[in-house]
Amino acid sequence: MPDSLQGEVVVLRPLRAADAAAYARAFREDEGMGRLLGVERDPTEAEVTGRVESAAERARTGRGAALVVCTQEDDSLLGEVMLHTFAWKHRRCEIGFWIAPSARGRGLARDGIARTLRWAFEDLAIERMEMATTPENAPTRGIATRLGFVQEGVQRKRNLERGARVDMVLFGLLARDWADERAGAA
Repeated sequence: MPDSLQGEVVVLRPLRAADAAAYARAFREDEGMGRLLGVERDPTEAEVTGRVESAAERARTGRGAALVVCTQEDDSLLGEVMLHTFAWKHRRCEIGFWIAPSARGRGLARDGIARTLRWAFEDLAIERMEMATTPENAPTRGIATRLGFVQEGVQRKRNLERGARVDMVLFGLLARDWADERAGAA
């Protein structure tokens, strides 16, 4: 995993122990965020601190990448973009993200995801990226569509999240479509 990835407005970097307070605070500020992300309970500062080494190990072993979203002016955590559920044989993985409530509406998610997609497609040789969300998560569905993801279907009652079965909307983006869209924009 690189030390950092530079987007148009964001910088993505690995999670640090110093990020724990801001990370946990973001989940406290948006009571529904953890549910939308599919985590059983919101993280505590101690849990986030413990995740730093496991996140580094997951990156070293090719099982995941957790990238903190910051601005170019400020290194403070404003969100996270994660690559997970790698299927290396099939050259695919899934991308997820969250942005702290106080940082939303500034294009940080879109820029962070776009930069992560470029890294995954160009440097990791991923050929298919997936994104999944619940039907009621309109902001995530909108970002996926704006980035070129195609809605491929709804998996009924796919996940058990916080004790309730939920439908999941599945989006896919192929590396060749990403490259074609970037070539057309140039």
